[in-house]
Amino acid sequence: MRRNPVLVATVAALLVSAVASFGQPAAKVEDNPLIKIRKVELLNQILPVVMTKEQLDAILPAVERARAKVREVEKKEATELRAIEARMDTAIKAALEEGQVPKLEFVDRLRQLMWAMGLRRQTVVGENTESVLASLKKELNAGQLKAAANALSPKQIDPGVRVEELTQDDRLRMYVRFILLDPYTYDLLVALARKK
Repeated sequence: MRRNPVLVATVAALLVSAVASFGQPAAKVEDNPLIKIRKVELLNQILPVVMTKEQLDAILPAVERARAKVREVEKKEATELRAIEARMDTAIKAALEEGQVPKLEFVDRLRQLMWAMGLRRQTVVGENTESVLASLKKELNAGQLKAAANALSPKQIDPGVRVEELTQDDRLRMYVRFILLDPYTYDLLVALARKK
């Protein structure tokens, strides 16, 4: 039976990215230079908005709720992946030791699982973005909102985007999605709120 190598590679890449964070030892954040680089980038986007302690305190609960929803999704995904892990191990072992091509039905099941996981993640990202955006718009003044909206270059996020068609809300959604909902932002916001 002939397999589509691009499709197989795509599924493999999705599986690797989905499970990469599961079962891995946690790296010490303070020792990881790549995380430090990301934190510098985040602070470069956060500090020019000049949020007060009161504003940070008001926005943090929305970010906390968003993080909780992400953890729920990750927990559900881990459970789903563990449920089929033995079958994946068996398929891998048979392929490596006996040259047995994994059954198409099983590969299709993995594709469906990855599609469902991706859809679930997109839904949560959208909900979280809108929730945090509402909090941001409620707490920040017009100048701060403009600074946040102009903090990112939309072309760096989506090279095909028509920048001239983006509204301030579109730009703010990008800011929320890629800055405020970044996994490393929460601790930075807490530290900034405590400092002020």
